[in-house]
Amino acid sequence: MLERASYWLLYVVAFPAGLLHWSAGNHTSALLCALAAAAAAGCIAGSHRRR
Repeated sequence: MLERASYWLLYVVAFPAGLLHWSAGNHTSALLCALAAAAAAGCIAGSHRRR
């Protein structure tokens, strides 16, 4: 379940939102989105190590 939520956060929300904020010049929000994407990637990697 955590892995599925992490993929959703990474691919549907955080990564595209980060790109959108960056192109709009809102670098603070882009950084927050990048951090959320990194956290999601960490959760995905962590769930693969536990299997």
